Parts: sequence; structure tokens; C-alpha cells
Amino acid sequence: MPEIYMDKREKLGHWLSSFWLLPVGGLMILGSLLYRPYGKDMQFLMDFLPVLGGILLILGVAKWLMKRQNRRGGLYWTFYYTGVVIMLLWAGTLAIVTGTLLSETENNPIVVGADVVVVGAELSAAQDRVILDSRVKPTAEYLKKNPGTRAILCGGAAEGESLTTAQYMKDTMISLGIEADRLILEEDSRTARDAVKNAKPLVAQLQGGTQQYAVGLVSNEFQLYRARKYAEQEGLDVAKMCVTTPLVRLLTFNFFTREYFKVIPFWLGI
Repeated sequence: MPEIYMDKREKLGHWLSSFWLLPVGGLMILGSLLYRPYGKDMQFLMDFLPVLGGILLILGVAKWLMKRQNRRGGLYWTFYYTGVVIMLLWAGTLAIVTGTLLSETENNPIVVGADVVVVGAELSAAQDRVILDSRVKPTAEYLKKNPGTRAILCGGAAEGESLTTAQYMKDTMISLGIEADRLILEEDSRTARDAVKNAKPLVAQLQGGTQQYAVGLVSNEFQLYRARKYAEQEGLDVAKMCVTTPLVRLLTFNFFTREYFKVIPFWLGI
């Protein structure tokens, strides 16, 4: 392909358009490395940002080499625009997934007089306890307003932990004034899929052997979508009870980004 020559103004604009990728990518990598000791409760984000920053750096270098050669076409051109297309596809699917997750907050029915299933999270980081507390406290309020209802608390122990998520939620609810006999523990699940699967026989047991009416499904909006879909696959009749994710530093972004990489495989049937 013939070379395309540019005057000084065009060269300056072309240089600036490629230059921004380098500092942005570098800052992502540097920021994640510097913040890592203080961001242990956002491990996924600390692992994800260097990867994204590295991609931007590579794209920036490719475009800088294109600028130096003052030409379009060839290996650098193909590599750069392939990377740009991939980034745009990622941004587009991220927006679609995020919109799908946030839609869980809409048309959120108020379940009255039904038992509930609370999907847990690991206790391995402070962030997870913040998330758990955001589910436990509204559930405790619901149980207080609806005497006679019960809660199935789902969540096992992560590797190296002795306290299960379910037991943590039970202890917290008891401290909030909920009677222990209204709290049923499911301590084997490690994922949302396991939680609804293991909760199904417990729900049937509470309702006389087979499920007769819907139970509330409690989780944050970023996880509730998959949990509901898993419940549908398992034949568990649920009504969503969406809890808003706390806005703590980059906590919300961390969970929504991590959930993106779970929803896409779910949609692909992986």
C-alpha cells in the first residue's frame, strides 16, 4: 500500500491521538500495583486493571510505530485495528451485561409472608462481608415484619476457613434479633448455582415435601440475574428480592466487572 504523507499539523494530531493510549495504559498498571496492598478486598479489579492497561500499552506502541512509518496497512495497522475492534466489542458487551444486571432492580416485587433463600458470598475478604451484611440486614428486617417466615442461608466455607458463610449470616441475624429456629443453614454451596440447587430440597421440606408457593430469592443486583436463571433451570419457583450493592470505593465496579466474566460464559452455555 502506498505511503500517506502528512504535514506537521497532521503529524502532531496523529501523534497525540496515539500518545494517550500509552499514559492511560501505564497509569492503569502503575495504579493497580501501588493500590494492591490497600485493595486486597478488590482482588479481581487489581488483577484485571494490569491486563487492560497492558492491552492499551500494546495498542499505543502499535499506533506509535504506525505513526513513525507514516503509512496505513501492514502488520501494525492490522494488529492495531483488530485490537480496537476487540476493545469496542468488549465495551459493548460490558454495557449490555451491566444493563441486564441493573434491570434486576426494576419491577422488584415485595414478597409478603413467604420464606426466603439468601445467596451467600465467601468470607475471604472484607468486601464479601460488606456484601453479605447488605443482604443479611434487609432479610432480618423482612423476617421481623413477617413472623413465621424462615430463611434458608446458603454458603459454605472457602478453602482454609472454618466459619461458613451460612453460619456467619445466622450469627449476624441472631444478633439482630431473629430466632435461631427460623434460620436454616445450607453449608455446602460455593457458587450461586450450588446455592439454589441445594436450597431446592430444603424449600420442598419446609413446604411439606414439594414446593407449593414461591420463595423470595435475596441477593445483590450484580448476582441476582444469574441466581434467578439457575433457579429456573433447577425448577425452583422464586420471586426476586434485589438488594442494592453498597457504594464503597471501587467495590461496585469490582463486582460488576467480575460478574461480566461470569455472565458471558453463562450466556454461551459454558
